Amino acid sequence: MYVKLLLLIGCVAHLHAAPQSVPGKLLRASSAAGPTTLTTTCDGTGYYTQCSGCNSILVCLGSFSDTRKCDVLVPDTPYCVNGTCSAQPSYDTCPPPALKCTGEGYYPDPNNCKLYHYCEVTGEPSDVYECSPNYVFNGVDGCKQQIFPSDCVTCKCDPSKIFVGYGNSKIFYAYCVYQNAKVTDIIMSKCSGASTFNGVKCDFKCPSEGNFAYEGDKKRYYQCYTSGGKLTFTVQSCSNSDVFNPEYGVCVPAS
Repeated sequence: MYVKLLLLIGCVAHLHAAPQSVPGKLLRASSAAGPTTLTTTCDGTGYYTQCSGCNSILVCLGSFSDTRKCDVLVPDTPYCVNGTCSAQPSYDTCPPPALKCTGEGYYPDPNNCKLYHYCEVTGEPSDVYECSPNYVFNGVDGCKQQIFPSDCVTCKCDPSKIFVGYGNSKIFYAYCVYQNAKVTDIIMSKCSGASTFNGVKCDFKCPSEGNFAYEGDKKRYYQCYTSGGKLTFTVQSCSNSDVFNPEYGVCVPAS
């Protein structure tokens, strides 16, 4: 039994250390800086425009120059693309923002169905990826070909709700941050283990007998068993500094 436990711990450590193979085009690494700042000077003679940032245009008029903010002057076309205001950003000029990681693994982008995120460390920013052309992110199968407009799913904030769902997904949900009645940020989360989002919270139901991850706490887990002909569960805790490993259904050392 002791030898088997050592082998199990070794497998877990190997899986944790293995690099992730992530499909799609990387648009922004988690180590990337904030909003892009481009050239902010003119040549002093020419008459032209160029992007000086994600949302700003530098207008060069000989020895005179001026800066225009697309997101302030023209809210419907807030991005600078090739020196003009555009409704859609150019990822070369304006890399999409990262998510605040609330867990590990893949997450959809709340505003753009063609993007998705990979989180390696909770609390850190995500890596941002783009699906191939004519493909959109699907929370279950990764990127899939878009056939119908409804295949493109985004989060719809509702101030009357604390959490909002991500389309018909039973896994992903979001919290919308408001300031002066305007959405300033959307924080994506997902239910873990056998829990599903019921419109209000992650709700756990035993899928079978066994041990399953506890939502939001790596030291605890659900122990499902049959009682009176029905599946029921109790909440158990790992001892000492151990944490629950959902892949193996056992507690393992945190390291």
